[in-house]
Amino acid sequence: MAVTGLGTPNQMRAFIKNGTVKTFQLWDPGQLGYLAAYAAAIWLRGQYNYGQGRRFDRSGEVILWPPTTFDYSNVDNFNF
Repeated sequence: MAVTGLGTPNQMRAFIKNGTVKTFQLWDPGQLGYLAAYAAAIWLRGQYNYGQGRRFDRSGEVILWPPTTFDYSNVDNFNF
């Protein structure tokens, strides 16, 4: 059986440490803020870069890079 959850590293740390949850993923809040500002700026300038990364796809959807994976080896490196 596998268990996962949605929470911050501070909320999920105990579950990672006791083995209940092996990994979970979140997008970095700072990177999300950067992406929002980036998307707004290029949208306003009409400078759409279609493709991967911090860009718009052909439908106008913003493509975000992969989320951060938290596990036993790195969960203590985050405090939020």
